[in-house]
Amino acid sequence: MGINSKFRTNVILADRDTGRMFSDKIRQVYLELPWFTKEADDCETDFERWLYLLKNMDTLERMPFKARKTVFDKLFEVADVANLTKDERIQYDEALKRYRDYKNTIDYAEERGMEKGLEKGIKIGEAKGLAKGKAKEQRQIAANFKKQGIDIKTIAQCTGLSIEEINRL
Repeated sequence: MGINSKFRTNVILADRDTGRMFSDKIRQVYLELPWFTKEADDCETDFERWLYLLKNMDTLERMPFKARKTVFDKLFEVADVANLTKDERIQYDEALKRYRDYKNTIDYAEERGMEKGLEKGIKIGEAKGLAKGKAKEQRQIAANFKKQGIDIKTIAQCTGLSIEEINRL
């Protein structure tokens, strides 16, 4: 392999005078696809599969890999869209717009439904909490009246509790 046969070149930014790296956050990777020589069956990693697809996209009719993955299916979908005629592309874009509008409508309705449900749940929770608190307060008042020796029938009339409940206090 000569100097031009290197498949991957990692480039960094460096000060020309000192040779010191400018930043370890900025780098560029150049891939020369003609030097990538693996065939579909030889690709072992997703990175190699991506490279194979990028290099051979214009000649591929279908997915060459045994283990079809969603990400590669999506890549072929994008490639197919790129090869549509102008009229087909207009139809595709309109269908895609309708789909996205529909999806956004459903997502919005779902979000609003959740908000409404949450509001209703909070109201129900508050009402139950208030009722529970009021009942507890009534029992506490009844217990205090009972300790003072006030007639149980009078306590029942004042608190709204049953005589049986007051007797259990």
